[in-house]
Amino acid sequence: MSLKELTREAIEKMPAGPEMDALVAEILGYNVLGITHCWPDHECFGYDVPYELLEDCEISWTELRPVYLDHCVCEFAKPDDKRYWEHGAGCLGVVPEYSLEDMYAFDIVDWLVEQDYRVNVTVSPDGAYCQIYKLRDKDFFANLYEAISYGIGETRPLAICRSLLSLYKEGGNIKENLK
Repeated sequence: MSLKELTREAIEKMPAGPEMDALVAEILGYNVLGITHCWPDHECFGYDVPYELLEDCEISWTELRPVYLDHCVCEFAKPDDKRYWEHGAGCLGVVPEYSLEDMYAFDIVDWLVEQDYRVNVTVSPDGAYCQIYKLRDKDFFANLYEAISYGIGETRPLAICRSLLSLYKEGGNIKENLK
């Protein structure tokens, strides 16, 4: 699924995992090339295998992870080339597990705060809730923030990722929502 195809319903149903991590990484500015098999230490194959074929593939010693073009030193592939199978494994970086790990999910929160958003993450026995606020009015006495996006999930990382995807969907482009 691409960012353009996202719907609110799809966001709410999307599970944590490589597909969500790839979409989040695109929003954060990564040049995501696709999803491929990676070793546990995150060294990845540079093969072009469609995600649909890999989805049900059971290779016990690898995991599916989205990859991005980190730095290219190849002779044949161009840096903006989406055909990542032409890149060597050293050119590819593995997208962090934003939807699974707190450490990476809070990198999203930090990024949003740098963009002048405010983020509130609440955890309860039923799950987690993340709400994103945007500055609407700056006053001498107080700053007024308006809630513009939310995400609900079983875990904090999932709620944070869903709220970021919702923000993108509702705003069309986060960069346009800035300031």
